[in-house]
Amino acid sequence: MKRIQAPVAAFAAVIAFVLPVTSPASDNVQALDVRPRPADPGERTYFLGAGASVEDAVELRDRLITAGAWNVNLFVQERVIVCSVTPRAAAAVELPAAFRSEPAKTAQAPARAASEAWGWIVGAYTLADRAPVGFSADGDAPGRALDDVLLVNTPERVREIQRAVEKAMASRATAPRPQPARAMNQNSEVLAGSILANFIFPESNGTRESNLETWSDADMREAGIGVAGAFLAWQAWTQMDINTTFNLLERVPTGYEPIQHDMSSDELWLVDTMQSLGWGFSGGNSLGIVHEFNEDARATFRTRWVVTSFIVCARNTPNHRFGGGNANYTAYANLGGPYMVEPFPAGTDPNGIGETLVFSKIVQHEVGHCFWTLDEYPGAPGTCGNSSGYLNYTNGNISMTGPGGEEVRCEALTPCIMHIAPRNGQGRPWCRYSLGHLGVVDDNGNGYPDIFEAAPEIVFEPAGPETVTTNRFTLRFKAIARAVPNRNPGQDPNTRVDLASPVDEVRYVTGDNVGFELQPVDGASDELMEDFVVPLPLAAVGESRIEIRARNAAGFQSARFAKIIHFTGVNYTQMGVAVKHNRIEVQWQTVGDIFNSQFDVYRLGPGDPLPGTIEPAEVPPGTRLNTAPVAPDGPGTSGFVSYRYNDFTVEPGHDYRYYVVGSFTLPVEGGTQDYHSPSDVVGQTASLPITDEFVSGIAPNPSNGNVTLSIAVPRTYGGNPRAPQRLATPVDVSVYDVRGRRIRVLESQPQLTDRLTLRWNGRSDADVPVPAGIYFVRVSAGGAEAVRKLVLLR
Repeated sequence: MKRIQAPVAAFAAVIAFVLPVTSPASDNVQALDVRPRPADPGERTYFLGAGASVEDAVELRDRLITAGAWNVNLFVQERVIVCSVTPRAAAAVELPAAFRSEPAKTAQAPARAASEAWGWIVGAYTLADRAPVGFSADGDAPGRALDDVLLVNTPERVREIQRAVEKAMASRATAPRPQPARAMNQNSEVLAGSILANFIFPESNGTRESNLETWSDADMREAGIGVAGAFLAWQAWTQMDINTTFNLLERVPTGYEPIQHDMSSDELWLVDTMQSLGWGFSGGNSLGIVHEFNEDARATFRTRWVVTSFIVCARNTPNHRFGGGNANYTAYANLGGPYMVEPFPAGTDPNGIGETLVFSKIVQHEVGHCFWTLDEYPGAPGTCGNSSGYLNYTNGNISMTGPGGEEVRCEALTPCIMHIAPRNGQGRPWCRYSLGHLGVVDDNGNGYPDIFEAAPEIVFEPAGPETVTTNRFTLRFKAIARAVPNRNPGQDPNTRVDLASPVDEVRYVTGDNVGFELQPVDGASDELMEDFVVPLPLAAVGESRIEIRARNAAGFQSARFAKIIHFTGVNYTQMGVAVKHNRIEVQWQTVGDIFNSQFDVYRLGPGDPLPGTIEPAEVPPGTRLNTAPVAPDGPGTSGFVSYRYNDFTVEPGHDYRYYVVGSFTLPVEGGTQDYHSPSDVVGQTASLPITDEFVSGIAPNPSNGNVTLSIAVPRTYGGNPRAPQRLATPVDVSVYDVRGRRIRVLESQPQLTDRLTLRWNGRSDADVPVPAGIYFVRVSAGGAEAVRKLVLLR
């Protein structure tokens, strides 16, 4: 194994759950939307969309993810989506016209799979399903080292590439995407979330060098199975959601023969291949060209991460190696991206375990480098103190060479795909250190990846305790996702991006953890910062403690955040109005200590603001109606006291809004302070005059479409005749045309009120304006009926 440039960094602490957290208030914090594995991910299902557009396929992929499908994989060229989904979740997803779904047991029928263009996808799943994740005792025999090369680009080199890419994109007059927002080593950071996997299969057309290798259909199929199987195998063990979009670009022409080159001249065919795809004509090297391509493709397919792999045909080349079979390495990759390079088949097969399977494992190994994993096998440079990845995780499983050529280790060997497992037939195991580099390690074993053990925070507005004078309290706060800081030693500290799991659920909790979920202002908890405005009635005068708990999308839950409210005011248990034939009666009820309050009734005009907590120096909104404090109706019962006030100044058919203010004085710090405690606002429409029967006339009549009528609802009683109980009276009010067709229902439910005022806007039940003409309003209340005629003008 050879590595270009120096190892990445020195030893650092790796336990993510004790790391400090950062706030998403700054620009360097971004969301990584992941979900914990569901208890029931559902059945593997194939969504087949031959003939569908790419946009339709991407849209369906996103709908399935939103619906809760697990490990949603889109195969772009075939327009096939495969995922685990429950029947209920699948039924909730609207399929584009070109798509249909099939359970895996149908799609995997051998004859069917062989005859379909997407049959190789079934083969990739079969490969992933049968490849063991853990250690296999059958592979204990010593094997040949992997012999790959890991390229490490310095921060200075990354900045140089970034400047070149931005210049190239700016020079394209019709650039389809904005300038890249990420450096080339920020496009594949953590093995979680949505990943775009570009696989480019170049093929020489013989224009510059002799064409020695040509992709056969069989090799192309096996290579596709191997590359997809590598990603699918990751989904078998990770506790986080991985949704991969596979973009396989087959037989991309180049004038060179790639397998005849090695790292000293690969730049020729890499650039030439990218130019065949329409990239790199403005100059630059392969790193910059592939990064520009990656950024554009990531935006097109709407994924969080992107990594590109070049797979070179080597079927007829000795040892299946570069340099015409003479290269002393099998494959190579850039640490942190943007690409890796590998032949198919991948080198020799010393243990006879099958070249195709070795190829797939090496794909996983090399792409792991693009996600920041380090080599561990004998001969790899560095020590166990070297570190890499978002968590700055050390490399404690590496095998080093002592002065006498002996193997030196920091701890007992753990079989790992970054060690010699790919060549030893040991499945696809990933040790703790590699998981740390990938950012998905769970060191404390609590079921949550350490990278997301940063609980959301609740920030109340305003902060600290509050004193209020009304029990109708509105709680305001922000739920803010926090991030474990990015400590990747291979990235520029000035441009590193911290990743936070978005806010997923916020709950109001009580002492026994029973509570209810709260909805943010925008209706969905899925962002780094969510605003909440929650009306919470206070149960009693005095101190109330409100506790809120939040969790992020990875499932990590916060402690309780408490808000202390001091309610010093009147506890209004009821507030309402009753319409009488010549007035509106305002009614309210209190409970508990009212601090000798005096009550005033206010009526709001059309432009008056709603009352809040009224300070002593402020003028209450609206018009005060009473000239003397309103006295209670009586002594009250069990602490509940009732009040009422009659407003005789109302005009028939007009709308009115009322509220009550209880005013009192309390001693404060040797003096006194005035308090004003407002109630909720209630409203009603004043009744029209009822001179005969039990229904008023319709006003105005004739009308252009907005009319009012009032009903004196007959009272209904039932139960024991000696102590009759009032019951709700059935009421039905409907509008009919001259042909007797009912066109609008204005009211159709039992009523306990004495007076009911209704409006009709001249529209049907379908909310369509009805034509001019004569209409009839039929009123049925209890056993009474009446009809009113209306002339509608237009």
